[in-house]
Amino acid sequence: MPKQDPTPLPYGPLQYYQSHFIVKIDSEENDNVLARCEPVTKGHFGSKRVVDIKWTGADKFAEVLRADARLTEMLKEVMLREGEIRVDPLGDHIRIYGKWIHEDAFAFNQTMFEIADRIAGHIKTRLRARRNALTIARRCSYLLLEMKLPLIVLEKLQFCGKAVVSQAWLEV
Repeated sequence: MPKQDPTPLPYGPLQYYQSHFIVKIDSEENDNVLARCEPVTKGHFGSKRVVDIKWTGADKFAEVLRADARLTEMLKEVMLREGEIRVDPLGDHIRIYGKWIHEDAFAFNQTMFEIADRIAGHIKTRLRARRNALTIARRCSYLLLEMKLPLIVLEKLQFCGKAVVSQAWLEV
């Protein structure tokens, strides 16, 4: 008779689910919005509470999220249940998601939806601002190339944002 494993591996679909909030935005800068949120807790078991939120991530996006006081307060309410929240760029969209939850406890969470909506607002604001600055810089550099202005002004435009572009227009 064959020996049976006392801890068999589960086969088939697992009973855990994860809700993803998708931000559909196609940009060359999608990779710069990678972030992860973890709770800083005090206490144990029943007296455990979230005292702060720690954001880690790429390209100052985590600093933008950390600076939003309303988002931090909303996260403190949800983080004991969610565990962590990730912002993960994938090709033409960015997903915002929490941890895996067992099917018995899986339900729609209005607060988590508001958090994802607020994070999505920061993502869209950041990527649109960058895209607008790049578009203005490209337009200005094309105009300056046609006008045959010095190369120094072109270098300023390619490596800087809107403020330098407006200064370059004043110099012209």
